[in-house]
Amino acid sequence: MTENNALNYFNNLVLTVFLLIVSIIIKKYKLSLKKSVSYFILVFISTRIIIFSIYFKPILELPKLISMAIYFSIFTSIFLITIIIVNMAVSVASTMNLYRTGSITDHLTNLYNRRMFTLDLNDSFHGSQNSSSTFCLAIIDIDDFKQINDTYGHHIGDQVLKHFSTILKENLPQTKGELYRIGGEEFAFLTYLPREEAYATLQEFRERLIQTPYNHNTNKLFISASIGMTEFNSEVDVDNYEGSNAVYTRADQALYEAKQTGKNKLIFFKHKDYVERETQQ
Repeated sequence: MTENNALNYFNNLVLTVFLLIVSIIIKKYKLSLKKSVSYFILVFISTRIIIFSIYFKPILELPKLISMAIYFSIFTSIFLITIIIVNMAVSVASTMNLYRTGSITDHLTNLYNRRMFTLDLNDSFHGSQNSSSTFCLAIIDIDDFKQINDTYGHHIGDQVLKHFSTILKENLPQTKGELYRIGGEEFAFLTYLPREEAYATLQEFRERLIQTPYNHNTNKLFISASIGMTEFNSEVDVDNYEGSNAVYTRADQALYEAKQTGKNKLIFFKHKDYVERETQQ
């Protein structure tokens, strides 16, 4: 290894170590972009001056000072331009992600919204037609939610919705299916679990919900939900050619049955000519 190569290796090694230390400090103290850039440039220039003063004695000769000034100017310019470009790219990416997530998620519960539900339901429907797969859809509605809003106000109503969605996510995780908020107090669960497993999972959620009231000051607000569920398979389903809206309508009709027959229950709707009521209160 020549002397110049050894110098370059040592030079880059020392600079890398110093920049790593600065990066750790910036991350730890969460410094602003302006301060971060200033620290990087300061450390870089200081490190270079120290190294140059060791290997290029005397350093105060005019040609060496001019070379150093040109070198630092070029590096600083390139560094700042790179930072500006990267920062703009990150900003644009963050903005695009914000618009993307904002267009498909509900801001209150952080669940997917109705738009995403419609897209996913269509995908599941057409996927079933192409591969003969089976999926289940459940529409979940909080019982007497209007009474909560009227009694405690919309702010508490929003907190109840957050509480409800938290229990949903804990009991119906993404490993089992997708959750959506499709209306005020109405939610949906789309899953490829077998019917029996999906049914049991929803019953467990319903029972857990009853056992987990929302605490408002000294009051416990007990919440229940009515659930309408259906199953779809393109090979055997009578609604195969009626589109994904037919699947939603069936689940919604089952939900209506649950509401009309006492609430706080799960009803399975098999198809438009046969309703199987499997309820637990």
